[in-house]
Amino acid sequence: MSNSSDVDGDGKMIKRLVRLFLPNVTLKSFLKFVVIFTFIFSMLIAIFLGILIATVYDPVQVKNLRYLAIPEPMKIYDQNGKLISELFVEKRKFVSYNEISKNVVMAFVSVEDEDFFYHRGISVQRIIKAFVKNLLSGKIKEGASTITQQLAKRVFTTGERSILRKLVEAWYALQIEKEYSKEEIMEIYLNQIYFGFGAYGVEMASEVYLGKSAKDLTIPEAALIASIAKGPNVYSPFVNIENAKKRQYLVLKRMASLGIIPEDKIDEYYSNFWASYTPMISELKLKVAEITSINAPFFTEYIRTIIAQLFGDESVYKSGFKVYTTLDLDKQIIAEKYLKKYRDYAQKLYDDNFSRSSEAYMKYVDLLGLVNQITPILEVRTSSTLNRIKENVKYSYYALSMISEMIGSESLRANSYDEFLKFSLTEKTKNRIECALVSVNSKNGYIEAMIGGSEFSPVNRFNRAIQAKRQLGSAFKPFLYSSAIDSRLITAATPFVDEPIEYTYQGNVWSPKNYEGNYQGLTTVRDALKLSLNIVSVKILERIGLGVLRSYISKFFNLSNDEVNKYINSMASALGTLEVSPLEVATAFTVFPRMGTRIEPIAILRVEDKYGKVIKDFVSESGQKVSSQVISPQTAFIVSSMMKDVVNHGTGISVRNVGFTGECAGKTGTSSYWRDAWFVGFTTDGLVTAIWFGFDQSSVSMGRGMVGGAIAAPVFGEYMRDYYATRNKYLPPLEINMPSGIVSVDVCTESGKLATPFCPKVRKEYFITGTEPSERCDLHSSGKNEDVEKIIRDIEKNKSKDQEESPSFDKKSKDFLNF
Repeated sequence: MSNSSDVDGDGKMIKRLVRLFLPNVTLKSFLKFVVIFTFIFSMLIAIFLGILIATVYDPVQVKNLRYLAIPEPMKIYDQNGKLISELFVEKRKFVSYNEISKNVVMAFVSVEDEDFFYHRGISVQRIIKAFVKNLLSGKIKEGASTITQQLAKRVFTTGERSILRKLVEAWYALQIEKEYSKEEIMEIYLNQIYFGFGAYGVEMASEVYLGKSAKDLTIPEAALIASIAKGPNVYSPFVNIENAKKRQYLVLKRMASLGIIPEDKIDEYYSNFWASYTPMISELKLKVAEITSINAPFFTEYIRTIIAQLFGDESVYKSGFKVYTTLDLDKQIIAEKYLKKYRDYAQKLYDDNFSRSSEAYMKYVDLLGLVNQITPILEVRTSSTLNRIKENVKYSYYALSMISEMIGSESLRANSYDEFLKFSLTEKTKNRIECALVSVNSKNGYIEAMIGGSEFSPVNRFNRAIQAKRQLGSAFKPFLYSSAIDSRLITAATPFVDEPIEYTYQGNVWSPKNYEGNYQGLTTVRDALKLSLNIVSVKILERIGLGVLRSYISKFFNLSNDEVNKYINSMASALGTLEVSPLEVATAFTVFPRMGTRIEPIAILRVEDKYGKVIKDFVSESGQKVSSQVISPQTAFIVSSMMKDVVNHGTGISVRNVGFTGECAGKTGTSSYWRDAWFVGFTTDGLVTAIWFGFDQSSVSMGRGMVGGAIAAPVFGEYMRDYYATRNKYLPPLEINMPSGIVSVDVCTESGKLATPFCPKVRKEYFITGTEPSERCDLHSSGKNEDVEKIIRDIEKNKSKDQEESPSFDKKSKDFLNF
């Protein structure tokens, strides 16, 4: 109603103006003059600018219209040329004209361009008609663009509203009509339109909105698809069903007005369609929401961010770039399989343990409530109760920790019940054990596998392989041992006493303990790493000093002094308080198979445009970024041989238990309270892999027993087993790579000195030339054992005097107190 009154008002205004300034001219004559004058003037301008446009715009583009009309996705390939994924913001399936229902064609012709099959690109009659309507209404009510012009606009212009743009659009429409048949133009047009929800083209729109192919659409279905094209944000049935109904009804009326369908069938088509379609909408919307799976999604996202930074966001989705990466898709697929297997296993253990703990808590709620009431009268001794609680909640560290804090050493007092209730048993439902894996080829720095989490989705894009900074736990020890051996302050055979120790810091007593709570007594450095003995690690740091360790860690991880000082600040640093990402620790580990030098990781080899021209060669431009010597080749070899024992006989034995027999080395790691579980290993052909498990909330524990050797090391073993077994690849033994400057001698496995016939256990040990022992073992003899305590005291007295920094604990350390 308001629209008609506006038009009447505008018409009266024009009449008054004509009578005022042109009293002898009728309104009809005036409008006719305006229309003719405007048209002739516009045509003259069009001819002039058309000549100009013809000299500026390359008509060759029109010949490539079929390709220009469709943005090409960026394709990401692995190092062997296998397609990893395609990146696009649109879902599209190109179909030929003959694969599109004629109902669809006629629906679009009816509502968009009824003279499509008769004009030559532009419709003069339609331009005049639209001009008059818009002039009388005082606003733009009707467009004059033909389907061909709409296609030209989408492909050859930026879409801004201007006279020049309309002229360019018209000129290109004329050229398109010369080059292509009507069927070809309609085919390109219908494959190019955007229908919302990521769907481009009528085929994809038909699948999204109707769950069927465009060739099978009925008349009302075709009318719906044609109605959405007007504006998906307004007329999509997934957005506004009422608007969709009105627009579809209009399309049906237009089809009837052109004689395509009987007019008396409009209401029947309309009502029958919506009666059957409305119940389907929810299900169809759910299907649209499903995330399309792609290979290596975290790696793909990593590549996307790099390309977007270099070439802009548009290039990622429309450029047709071909990005050749360092990923090995075969490795990636195997790694994903086994990381998922052990993550699911860890999650099940966590869930089961939490359930058992919950039952134990509830069992004692009534008991604690009773004690809460009688405590003012009687102090209850809790030794037997505590033992019963421990027995029932032994599966959960949280339970043990909470109960022990709550009960205290002597009695259970009045506030215990309240404290007990503060513990939330629903916390578990919020926690999902996460994981990450990254493999780096130490020969060239290629990132050959990358997994950033348990699943990739809009709510789980965080790439833990490169973004998560977590404590290394015992996976840090190879760096500590390397620092000490490279400094000539210890050897692989140096003996230490593994025994309870205490350090006092500002009145606080710190007593580091081994994981199992037991002690080995006299043991060598090699065996200490194999068994991951915390006491020996602390003693090694005490011997070399914090200053020596800092200097090496800064080189291993390429850290600034401030970053190193933040983490290497107390004796607790020996136990792995350093926080790094899986990619960072894998990169640091490349030092070992590379015999002492570190190589920077690389993810992209080259980028080509859609025609195959190289536009950026990462390898030739950047080269292989290799650091100077971090540790000597001799140290790298010795520590690698020690980590080989970790896998063959130590905490990493599960690598062998799952059936991997190839040459490899590595180290397990578990941070305090089982918050992080690690395994970092490498094969002798140079593939370094870091594996991590934990919660995103770094304060949350996975529970007792969730150690690197139990859940991370098996991933490495199965991953390596399957990859190398399928290729029958031979892994050379470590000894082949032994550098010069190494000597091997037989030593006693207990004293670390030259073996005698009386030593019960002897092994061949590697030493940097000049550091090998010169004394024979005096721990074992033909008659009786020497005074072991005297020998141990002598060993302790002979510690190196070359400590660069005294571990006096004169700096505050939160991590120190945590341990």
